[in-house]
Amino acid sequence: GVLISAVLNMPGVTSASLSSTAISCVEISGLPDWARATNLMSAMRELNLSDNQIEDWSMVAQVLRSAPILSALDLSSNRLGTAEGGATAAEAFSGMAHSELRALVLNGTRCDTSGARYLLKAAPGLERLYLAGNEWTEADVVALTAAVGDEELATADGPDGTTTTT
Repeated sequence: GVLISAVLNMPGVTSASLSSTAISCVEISGLPDWARATNLMSAMRELNLSDNQIEDWSMVAQVLRSAPILSALDLSSNRLGTAEGGATAAEAFSGMAHSELRALVLNGTRCDTSGARYLLKAAPGLERLYLAGNEWTEADVVALTAAVGDEELATADGPDGTTTTT
């Protein structure tokens, strides 16, 4: 909690990597100075939260709400949607529109296509989506992009063999 709090409380920080810092949905939302960190996150443009313990979609929604100009978010290797009693993606992203998010990395998150679909609908300006390691079939990805309603989305292999929509 101390490292996370220190990084988020540094004025002027627009990019942060908090990879492998054991963040969980309980820890980060329970920070005593979360309100202050939320204000400072309003300047955040890039955030790497990969390899943590984020399981609840409401944590992702909280980050997006706290960082309105966030353009890149890496959630790789978290266990999204697995929190027992946690918010569903539908609940977490209800009514949300985060138009600044351009790149989203969901590699190895174990999230299902339903959860990803609600997140994609909440990020209408998304340009790059990485989905490697989720054991989805090509049909799952096609259904996901079709559900978002953008016929222009096409899947392709991105860097390091990741699947990207453009």
